[in-house]
Amino acid sequence: MEKINFTELLYSVVIGMSFLKINLSMPFTSILMFSFAILVIFDDWIEYHYYIRIFLHEKKLNGNRKKLILMIIDFLFLAVWYLIIIIPYSNFQYYLLLFSILFFLGVVWTLISEGIKKNIRHLFTETDILIMIYFIIVFLIYSMFDLFSLRIPIIIVSIIFFVIIRIPIWSDISSQEFDI
Repeated sequence: MEKINFTELLYSVVIGMSFLKINLSMPFTSILMFSFAILVIFDDWIEYHYYIRIFLHEKKLNGNRKKLILMIIDFLFLAVWYLIIIIPYSNFQYYLLLFSILFFLGVVWTLISEGIKKNIRHLFTETDILIMIYFIIVFLIYSMFDLFSLRIPIIIVSIIFFVIIRIPIWSDISSQEFDI
């Protein structure tokens, strides 16, 4: 039986706590916001397990300082993700801003790590940068103009954009053999 590390436990607790926010009286916008956040955290969970498999089984993460920095980024990532979950739909601009911060943290995490197949590493970094830029642009446009009524289309476009951008990564990871 494989042991569970602290970061995996933290993921489980944070994701589990987020489901306590769901109720039947939630506005549709909040349901979409929550659904997209869940999609992103599950994507990150798969990406995390991909990296951990490489790091633990192939012993490619060297240095305690690097491990500590990556763990701190994991904590920050989960804290930002949880803020995304608890933000009310009336503060949609902060939802967008937090997503750009979330993907920035993903870029930093990937760049600090080592020992990853170069093509996958660049693919993770490039897609996270594209998604981060997307959310910064949407945040700026949303903040400059009164687009409150366009929250639902923005979320739907964000989900579609995210899925299209992530398909090559999901495809490459799914072609690899490892246990999640």
